[in-house]
Amino acid sequence: MRSVSDCVGCVIDQGLRAARIATDNDRIHEAVVREIANRLRNFDFSIAPAVNSMIAYETVAEITGNPDPFRAKKREHNDVALAMEERLNAIVTRAPDRLHAALRVAAAGNVIDMGVLRSFDIEAAIRHVLEESFAVDDYDELCESLSKATEILLVGDNAGEIVFDKPLVKLLAERARVLYAVKSGPIINDATVEDAQYTGMTKLATVVATGTRTIGVPLELVSDEFRRVLERVQLVIAKGQGNFETMDVLPYNIFFILKAKCCAVARELGVRLNDVSLVCNRKRSRR
Repeated sequence: MRSVSDCVGCVIDQGLRAARIATDNDRIHEAVVREIANRLRNFDFSIAPAVNSMIAYETVAEITGNPDPFRAKKREHNDVALAMEERLNAIVTRAPDRLHAALRVAAAGNVIDMGVLRSFDIEAAIRHVLEESFAVDDYDELCESLSKATEILLVGDNAGEIVFDKPLVKLLAERARVLYAVKSGPIINDATVEDAQYTGMTKLATVVATGTRTIGVPLELVSDEFRRVLERVQLVIAKGQGNFETMDVLPYNIFFILKAKCCAVARELGVRLNDVSLVCNRKRSRR
């Protein structure tokens, strides 16, 4: 997905939000905004919004000296989600279609995004996703792909959200070998190996790192090892906007689970703002 004009202001907004989490010093906040604005003079509209967003987080890390301002928030989100795990498992276990229910629970977790949203309501997210249909629901295509897959890669998104993915991972593991991808280092509140260990994901799936601490999965920035994983697996399920923005044109069998948290992504998907979708990239190219 290419960046659009709306993305420019979003980069500044993300940087200021991260700076305020890193420090209470208003002068540092001003310095961050000035430096981001300076770097935006060379904004590249040909690349994904997620990659352009790195301008904000790299600037914050450099000026504040804090490469992981969301660390405490991530642990908080993990703890909140872990406290709900029994309930999430029960939702899936009691459902007439456990796989579809697990996909919806995974989608509900996608509301936990400190990079885009200023606040979130987990309870409201669960109610909304379980009561409403996916705006785009390529479930039949996913089931067909699952029937042929021996190895599945689930590309995770945020800390906290990783717990919402566990019921889905358990069901997928009944059918095939499951790999779960996390970031190699801290970026916003994205899940890392540390989060996978803390939440117990390492007990359910083979956890692999992308080889980068960049938002999403820009193919040109991930490690050779992770690129080989993408090429080897028969099915990829990717969570969240950042992964959609960077992976939507990749030549692999990818299904995206995401909430459209900005107008640019909503337009790209052909849905309304805040709609939740299960999207097959190959089918999307034919729409």
